[in-house]
Amino acid sequence: MSDTFTPSKLDRASLAPGEFIATVTTVTSLWAFFIGSIDGAKRASLQYLAEHAHVLPKTKQGWYLYHRRKNYAVILNSGKIGLQYVKRFGGLTLVFTGTQAALDKARGEADMIDSVVAGAGTGLANSFLYRLSRRSTLHACMIGGAVGLFAGGMQDMINIYQGKPVWYWKQKSNVNGNSVVKD
Repeated sequence: MSDTFTPSKLDRASLAPGEFIATVTTVTSLWAFFIGSIDGAKRASLQYLAEHAHVLPKTKQGWYLYHRRKNYAVILNSGKIGLQYVKRFGGLTLVFTGTQAALDKARGEADMIDSVVAGAGTGLANSFLYRLSRRSTLHACMIGGAVGLFAGGMQDMINIYQGKPVWYWKQKSNVNGNSVVKD
């Protein structure tokens, strides 16, 4: 195995397609679990209070037991909601990055166009999955396309910064042969 790394035209953020899909999906899933756990904890806390408001304890020991049971309910529900968020957002991210990689392979290079199409396609797939109305489907496709535009644009900016060619951005070389971004 060689010590030198030769980048491929299909790399995104200096990662091979498989590594990129795994990395982005894992990071998104971790964030989704964190945010879902916080949301689930808040909901569980309020729900427990609402369900037990008619029998609030009157002694110090009663309050201790009340909060202990409440904390167990909060921990359990926060984990459940966190996993639901992981399923939803991790799945969407997996579909988006997988579609992006498939389009990159079909076109032979990774750029912003594939990201926009993958984002709009993911929005469309999500709309069919949840049986959204036409107006909501259009909105989901527009949001997906905007997310794809942002993600693809950021990845293209990374490529430009690293000196890799991007087809819509003109570059010129200086005396040493290094590429310099033209203003």
